[in-house]
Amino acid sequence: MSQEKLNNHDADLFREKIQGFINITELAKRIRDSDLEWETKYDLIFSNHISVRLRNIAEGLGFEVKYYDPDTSYQADVIAFVDAYSNKAFELSKLHI
Repeated sequence: MSQEKLNNHDADLFREKIQGFINITELAKRIRDSDLEWETKYDLIFSNHISVRLRNIAEGLGFEVKYYDPDTSYQADVIAFVDAYSNKAFELSKLHI
């Protein structure tokens, strides 16, 4: 494979990871804003499908999303997590990729 094809492939993977991060964060926001009970929201967000995937994508892209985990209630934990990841997703969306 030529260097140009490798660079294009790397760029495509980068875009896919960024878009995946944004999409999963949007799902977390929809869960946060839903009418579900806070414990259910917590269980869904802090699962392999959302929080673990977001952390793995962030690590693969070379950054960490830091947030204060109040650890006081399901509601506070969900809000803190989703707000922090939403802020990072908003920043990443400025890349327009």
